[in-house]
Amino acid sequence: MPKSSPRGFISATRYEFDQDQADGIIQTAAYRREDYCRAVIWFPPETHSNIVTSIATPFKRSSTASCGLFEKLPLSMFEKILLYVDMKSVLNLRQATLGLREKVDSSKEYKRITTHGLNTLCAILRTRIGSNILLADFHRGLVTKSCCVCGKLAGFINLLLWKRSCFKCLREAPETQLHMKLWVEDLSQVTEDERRQLNIFESLPGRYGLQNDIFKERHVIVSTQQAKEIVRPRGNDKFRYPNMAMQNLNFMGTCALPYFNNKIGEAEHGVSCVGCLLAVEKGIITKSQASKHRDMVYDREEFLRHFRRCKQAQLLSESSDGGTKQPAELPNCVKISQS
Repeated sequence: MPKSSPRGFISATRYEFDQDQADGIIQTAAYRREDYCRAVIWFPPETHSNIVTSIATPFKRSSTASCGLFEKLPLSMFEKILLYVDMKSVLNLRQATLGLREKVDSSKEYKRITTHGLNTLCAILRTRIGSNILLADFHRGLVTKSCCVCGKLAGFINLLLWKRSCFKCLREAPETQLHMKLWVEDLSQVTEDERRQLNIFESLPGRYGLQNDIFKERHVIVSTQQAKEIVRPRGNDKFRYPNMAMQNLNFMGTCALPYFNNKIGEAEHGVSCVGCLLAVEKGIITKSQASKHRDMVYDREEFLRHFRRCKQAQLLSESSDGGTKQPAELPNCVKISQS
């Protein structure tokens, strides 16, 4: 936070707390930006209840059928080979025999994907791009923390590019922009050979963007960045930055994906600061100042560092008795999300 921040926004001294208080602090003074998650491809939790059994639960009985060549492979070798199988084929392989199902389920990478990346897995299967993404690629995306553009915590993954980004770069960065395939082809006069080089993605009907705009039709979209690179050798670079209405195309090709922290063995969705949001409602900082702080998404350690200097977050934590009760003074949107 800048030194010129308004009074009551930054604490005068560095706030000290014990590590065993950290969970209570996060529970009280942090919240997840659910509006960001629902702006992109999103499925209600109950959607997954019908498929978890089929893709993530081993049978209780043992296998008696032969797995052919795979049966003879040591498990360690099988798991290494599995990394280079695309996700559609992994699921098909798993359905072949009970033995293969057991082998696939034993994969550390597969377990993490079906536990923490189920929403994204459903998205790539429903958009029929599962054959384009290897198990290793999916897992690499899951354990990647940084935005491909700015390097900050990335809570989202672009399904067409298979690159992670933060929400700000998802909306604004040229590297993450998606657009209608026909629009791109017409604007840049794409040749037949260039057209074959373009990765394409067919969106799903649903609600997209922070305004939850309804889209009933599927749209074929491409990466404007990839298209630029394809046509650049012949000196064609006529792309324009998409207007706000077209930014929803970026959301249509993106899914929220938590970052799996290998060091602690847990997935992090990222959190924002309730204190900064409260500072806006109280008028301590203006809305123009707020965008930098209110919309910031932190991992666990980053948030705890931020908390040491955020006065409003500290006051919330102190009034919660270590996270055992809800503070009386909470922003309206946080009250709704926690109720």
